[in-house]
Amino acid sequence: MSQSSPSLSRCLAVCTVCLAAFLSACGKPAGDATAGNTLRVAFRAQNPGTLDPHNGTEGSEHVILWTIFATLLNFDPETLQPTPGLAASWRWVDGKTLRLKLVEGAIFQDGTPLDAAAVKFNLDRLVSAKATIAADLAAVSSVEASGTHEVTLHLKYPAASVLLALADRAGMMVSPTALERDPRGFGRNPVGAGPYRFVEWVSGDRIRVAKFDRYHVAGEPRLDGILFRLMPDPETRLNALRSGDVDLIYDVDPASLPTLQQQGNLQTVVSKSLAYFEMYINMAKPPFDQVKVRRALSMAIDRHALIAAVQQGHGEPAWSPMPSSEWAYTPAIANQPPYDVEQARRLLAEAGLPDGFAFKMAFEAGAINERRAEVIQAQLARIHVKVELLPSETAQAISRYLSGEVPVLNNRWTGRIDPAMTYAGQFSRNGFTNVGKHESPGLLAAMAQGESTTDLAQRARAYATVNRILLEEAFNIPLFFQAGIVAYDKRVQGFVPNLLSKPRFDGVSLSR
Repeated sequence: MSQSSPSLSRCLAVCTVCLAAFLSACGKPAGDATAGNTLRVAFRAQNPGTLDPHNGTEGSEHVILWTIFATLLNFDPETLQPTPGLAASWRWVDGKTLRLKLVEGAIFQDGTPLDAAAVKFNLDRLVSAKATIAADLAAVSSVEASGTHEVTLHLKYPAASVLLALADRAGMMVSPTALERDPRGFGRNPVGAGPYRFVEWVSGDRIRVAKFDRYHVAGEPRLDGILFRLMPDPETRLNALRSGDVDLIYDVDPASLPTLQQQGNLQTVVSKSLAYFEMYINMAKPPFDQVKVRRALSMAIDRHALIAAVQQGHGEPAWSPMPSSEWAYTPAIANQPPYDVEQARRLLAEAGLPDGFAFKMAFEAGAINERRAEVIQAQLARIHVKVELLPSETAQAISRYLSGEVPVLNNRWTGRIDPAMTYAGQFSRNGFTNVGKHESPGLLAAMAQGESTTDLAQRARAYATVNRILLEEAFNIPLFFQAGIVAYDKRVQGFVPNLLSKPRFDGVSLSR
């Protein structure tokens, strides 16, 4: 079926938007959205980069984005396998054709219909490379509105990760009406089809969302609204929870666990996570262009001691981008490379650096991050490598690395729903963190093999090759997977952690 023109529906949607705005003005003011059953969450950054899901770069943004935007697919919090979302069902017609059947009756928060034309509008925005996360759908050649509530994705080549990409940012549907009306301002005034509508963003202070009464999922949302308090400092977040100023905090410093567990009105949850800390390396910068130098640094890191000192034992050593709980994990490379200071010194000598060298390392400011950086600094000093520590706000730390100002960034990769997204995002030639544009033909071939089938056993074999090559080339230095630690007031009901360690508030309510 050919795609019908969206012009009429867009015009009707604009009228609906105007009427909604008028009715809203006649009702209670936006500030009243906090009254009643409102969850107060401490958000872990000074500000999100943007609330346009297709143009963000910060993993922390998901926590807010999930409240405003519904995704084409959802995921099981324990297995990350796909579950229905705006797409009630889906099927692979063949290896390069994916067909989605959309739910009927879903609308955007401005009244725009969420139909196949709207989904095509969103996916075309990504496929045409007009968005930061275009790489997530790089395999898609075209998108067809094959029915009023049916969308067909045509791929250039088999790419299994496309399915779960639709449960991430690429699947977050933005209102075409709102985006076309104000493309530059959309990131500060977003409109989606999720359970909560955007109300306000006061920079450095708060972001507020309120219940969307016409949300398509029966019984949701269960809160009147959510108030995100913008609190980049972990100690400030901790004190806010203990004093009752917020109801929930996440990314909790493990050192705070004993204190929180002694407070009777609080509940703590410790769960496994795909999020891991690593040292991102610009391999175009000498001496990091020498694999022996990178291997030496990796061998000089005592990961178990790092976890003990920084995470109070909560976490898992990282030997690759995949933890032991993930199907793409490779047991054969566990404990590789071994911690060996003498061998690390020999490798540096073979690389022409018997007396070591010095470099600058950027990282996010904050007590726990500074502890981690200082332990790394002390461990590398044993092989005569001097590390100058440069703490700063998250966005600045990342910018220092991406711009080439510093050769190393010590930061967290928050994990992705499909392993292919992690591999491509870091290790493809145009990967977000591959600043030096390092390219390994064998690595790229193995990554492509992992995308070529939906069979998990075959994909795991391909990714075992990927993980071995990453180890051999010391392509970045994985450190440890952090435990996902969330603490909240016991009035919070229905919270379920997930492997991404980013809180979702589906099914969450507050007891009176």
